[in-house]
Amino acid sequence: ILAQNMLNKNDEHRVMDKFVDQVQWLNENSHFRQVDAFENIGFILPYTEGGKHPVILIDPNYEDDTEYGKVKTLLTSILDQHPLATVIVWIPLIQNHAFRYSYSIGLKDIAKKYAKGRYICSMTIAKDDFQGSSVLICNPTKDLDNVITDETIHWLANTMNQGKDEYSVEQVMKKKKL
Repeated sequence: ILAQNMLNKNDEHRVMDKFVDQVQWLNENSHFRQVDAFENIGFILPYTEGGKHPVILIDPNYEDDTEYGKVKTLLTSILDQHPLATVIVWIPLIQNHAFRYSYSIGLKDIAKKYAKGRYICSMTIAKDDFQGSSVLICNPTKDLDNVITDETIHWLANTMNQGKDEYSVEQVMKKKKL
């Protein structure tokens, strides 16, 4: 809903989900398909005319371990086709999971290779089981610092973690060559 409310009148909103009941709130200006995003990249990343800048959120369920590799492949494919696309990937932090650290490192390596910049924020919300989340943003917009401030991250971390403020932020931007 937040993304949909932030669209300009000429923006296009494309949503893919395997679970229709999770996206019933979409309005008539949205394009929706009930499909697997890993198999239908053309729908979320069509040829863009007129310099439109795609912003893509990858938020899988991570129901099985194959989705970790599929996300890496999808991220690589998106950045191959649109090197300046802003791509946001949600990363779960699950205690003792086989991909707990290698997955985040692998995504950051893809961003280093393909993206002009990256921003990653990780938050701890519990000591056991589902311990928190990370968000990787490839090619963040120049205004990201105006939207995601230290105060915002502090408030979110403190609120989600019932009074404890634990988070880390890493931001790397490549400078344009003159």
